[in-house]
Amino acid sequence: MGLRSGKPFTKTLKKERKENRTWSYSIKGNDEASNFNWDYIRIKNSFLTPRERKKYSKKIPEDMQRVLIERAYNALVTYAHEKKSRLAFMVLGCFIMLYKGKLTDKLKQIILKYSVWEYEKDQLKKRKDRKERKRFLEEFRERIRKYDETKVIKVTFYSITQIENEKAEKGDTTPIWRQKIDYSIKN
Repeated sequence: MGLRSGKPFTKTLKKERKENRTWSYSIKGNDEASNFNWDYIRIKNSFLTPRERKKYSKKIPEDMQRVLIERAYNALVTYAHEKKSRLAFMVLGCFIMLYKGKLTDKLKQIILKYSVWEYEKDQLKKRKDRKERKRFLEEFRERIRKYDETKVIKVTFYSITQIENEKAEKGDTTPIWRQKIDYSIKN
């Protein structure tokens, strides 16, 4: 909203996505993962009925989150396929496990296929980075393998703020940004 020539106007602003920065080698430690996660939330919430939207205008209860994932399941999986990104599938796995959502064996196998270390082992230059990323991938894969929809499963995540605070505590003033990983699926 604003004023132009003394008259009020409204203009819908496009939400522009940030460049893809990486601050951690955890599964969701980059902007691209955050974008996928927000898109999954948007897709899931689009399956609320008008009545539910009104009823849960402030907060959607946890048990309803699971119902919404089941309703949106095909749309979520289709979105991940359309993105042609291994990361889209990994983030979808994190998203589903966070809400005890349905995870079919077929999708579980796709997620496991796209989260193998072999895709990334030659991408990272520093030994320390390779070791860290491999550890996060192994943790993620183990949680996906064991996931049975009975409890919430969280995958290790470090926010930009956490990383910045840790560096500041150590007196480290070097940039927090890490080497990017190519997650594209090449057919």
